[in-house]
Amino acid sequence: MQKNIIIKNSFTRIKSLTQSAKWIDDALITELLLLIGDSFAGISSKAYLQKYFLQQNAFERKLRLYFDKEKLVGYCLLTFSKINLDQKQIVCIGASAAFYPAYRHGSNTVRFSVSESLKYWLLHPWQHVCYADTMLSPAMYRAIAKQVAIIYPQAKRAIPADFLALVGKLKHSFSIDKTVQEGVQNESSFICHVGRRTNYSQSEIDSFRSNEKPEIQYYCQINPNFDQGNALITVIPVNIQQLFEMAIKWIRQ
Repeated sequence: MQKNIIIKNSFTRIKSLTQSAKWIDDALITELLLLIGDSFAGISSKAYLQKYFLQQNAFERKLRLYFDKEKLVGYCLLTFSKINLDQKQIVCIGASAAFYPAYRHGSNTVRFSVSESLKYWLLHPWQHVCYADTMLSPAMYRAIAKQVAIIYPQAKRAIPADFLALVGKLKHSFSIDKTVQEGVQNESSFICHVGRRTNYSQSEIDSFRSNEKPEIQYYCQINPNFDQGNALITVIPVNIQQLFEMAIKWIRQ
């Protein structure tokens, strides 16, 4: 039986933007809408753009654009917002990314996301900083779990109470069901229904479910219905312990 093989293409140009009064123009918005529409199901492109790019809930945004010649083929957007939790303010760095299928490489967004998160913390070491995302894809979870040392949830790693509380608050914010309670007890409670899903083919979904890589197996175990609009809330503390354990991990690799 003949298999469909996606040939991975490379980028010829990368561009970075930072939020300002008018940081994305109409031409870029048109390209982004096409890319978002091709990448996600369960949400309109305009609603997605409004939610992640234009809402006034972030004090900073950083956008990395990926081009093949003059065509926009992918992006990674980081949003910086503040959450109050038990009289403690936490800076949450969220991510949104989309690529056309031929340009989907695991490391596309991870290095940008991790480096910008660490850079922000190094410039603001007195702040509580976390990278928090709703992961729709087993591949994305694996890509970032391999780069960092501490990630919640993670196989065989206990989840501290303060992170359970944070995820509970994020779950209420991320879920399209606003009646969901904020209480989170264990890793299975990290799942929330966001409605949208990555436009994977059935063969790609089946491939994930039969994959033997431990991070992908773990993701599929706790979020088996990722193809039905369920996301895994993933939180990565950005602090000195993370930096120290990442250094040890990289040395051992």
